[in-house]
Amino acid sequence: THFECTIKAMEAGNHVLCEIPAVVSVEEAEVLVKKVKASGLIYMAAENVCYFPIIQEMHRRVQEGQIGNVILAEGEYIHDCRQIMLNRDDGLGGGMENIPSWRAHFDPIQYSTHELGPFLMIMEDRIVSVSCMESTNRDDLEPGTLQIQSAVFQTAAGRVIRELTSFKIVREPPHHFYCLYGTRGSMETDRYHGETNLKLYVKSQNVQNQMTDIPVSPIHQGLPPEALAGGHGTSEFIMVNDFVQAIKDGKSPLLDLSMAIRMTLPGIYAAKSARQGGERIVIPDLLKS
Repeated sequence: THFECTIKAMEAGNHVLCEIPAVVSVEEAEVLVKKVKASGLIYMAAENVCYFPIIQEMHRRVQEGQIGNVILAEGEYIHDCRQIMLNRDDGLGGGMENIPSWRAHFDPIQYSTHELGPFLMIMEDRIVSVSCMESTNRDDLEPGTLQIQSAVFQTAAGRVIRELTSFKIVREPPHHFYCLYGTRGSMETDRYHGETNLKLYVKSQNVQNQMTDIPVSPIHQGLPPEALAGGHGTSEFIMVNDFVQAIKDGKSPLLDLSMAIRMTLPGIYAAKSARQGGERIVIPDLLKS
């Protein structure tokens, strides 16, 4: 319902901070681009992971050139969501209890903005093509549900991004994983302490051929106590503050329409590729005109 709510809000003259994914079809994306451009209003994608301190630390180190030019990125979102595949009366999904929610039949790869958003932000790049495969081993899963989808994306700068997404898999704890390979070194998050530990290897600085652990606090410094109320450390507070500040200043936010489309559209085409047996599909640049 993100697209529908966004259009109604903008037609009423409101700025919009929209959850992700921004849209669920190419047709919605095309209309959204035209609507936002014509409105003159502020539109921002609520991709909170871009505001995680550990992602911001990776961004800073890439900008400083610590690992050189990034040539490959690998991301994973592994989260067993079977307990919320059906609507519940506690607010998670809404509606009648025991009715399949949107999660039950949503292609997992379409929910890859948590990885693609940070990667595209850090690399200042866009995705131009994708090939995606899905697991065909359904086992005891309900008919019509998908277990695992894995995509390989090509960027405009010639980089490769690999993304693995699954919401029906036996693995705990759930995790986001981010890995960047550069010409001078590599950097990745800890699979078991993904928000608090960064691993870094720089060839010219590490004579032991091992990655160095870098502790990172999930709490941004210098914020009021209420900044913790939003969740994910203080990332929600920083994200919403960016939206409010963009409105006050009349300037485009970090995660503007361009970023929203570029982190969302590849997942839509990846799902299409999976349905076509992994066929490589070119992704158009809807923002070019």
